[in-house]
Amino acid sequence: MPSSPASVVSGSGPPPTHVVEDCMGIVQLLSDGTIRSSLDYSHLPILRDVPSDLPVQWKDVVYDATHGLRLRMYRPTTVHSVGGAQAKKKLPVLVYFHGGGFCIASFEWPNFHAGALWLAGELPAVVLSADYWLAPEHRLPAAHEGADAVF
Repeated sequence: MPSSPASVVSGSGPPPTHVVEDCMGIVQLLSDGTIRSSLDYSHLPILRDVPSDLPVQWKDVVYDATHGLRLRMYRPTTVHSVGGAQAKKKLPVLVYFHGGGFCIASFEWPNFHAGALWLAGELPAVVLSADYWLAPEHRLPAAHEGADAVF
C-alpha cells in the first residue's frame, strides 16, 4: 500500500529548534516558543568603573524574604560642619530601579552599582537600589509588584 503524504510528514519529526530573536545572548526566543534567559552578564560592556574614592557606605538587605527580593542601601559618610561643629543632616531618600527592560540585570551589575554610588555621594542622598522579578520567568506586572513592595 503506498504511503500518504501525511504519513511521510509525520515520520520526519518536528523541525529543529532555532533562535528567532536574541537580546545580547541573555534572552532568546526559540522557534518553538520557548524563552531562554541567562544570568551571565560577563560579556556585556562595563560602561563605567566603580568609583573607589566616593565617601559612601553600602550594604545588601532583603526587603521581601518570601520572594527573595533584595536591595542595596547606599549612604553618604561625609559629615557636614556647621560653624565648626559637626552636624548630622537628614538626607532625602532616592529609590532607584535598575535598567534592563524588566528582563535582565541586577543592582549588583557594576554599571548600576557605580551609578548608585555616584548618586549617593554627589546628591547627597540615601539611595535604595532594588531588585525585582525578571521576565520571562515572571510576567508583567510581577516586576511592578515587586518594586511596589519596596515602599
